[in-house]
Amino acid sequence: MKAMPQRQHATKHPAWMRLAIRLAVWVAPVLVTPLLLGILLDTSTPTAPWGLLCGLTTGITLGALIIIRTIHAQFQALAPDPEDAKERS
Repeated sequence: MKAMPQRQHATKHPAWMRLAIRLAVWVAPVLVTPLLLGILLDTSTPTAPWGLLCGLTTGITLGALIIIRTIHAQFQALAPDPEDAKERS
């Protein structure tokens, strides 16, 4: 009886999925941590909505910066700037 051939790369995720997982792992804590700190600040001091709003704004800003940086790095990998190549030569 012949052994069935193994599927190659059966457990590897495609590149876009690895990127999405990496972004989720980085962005989720960056969004949640300032938000929770803002809520904690609001519950311990009488600054009711301001801690929540500042935490939310900080989390969204940091999350957007991470996403923009990652997209920029992926774009540079796909289509490097010709001027950068000239400077390196």
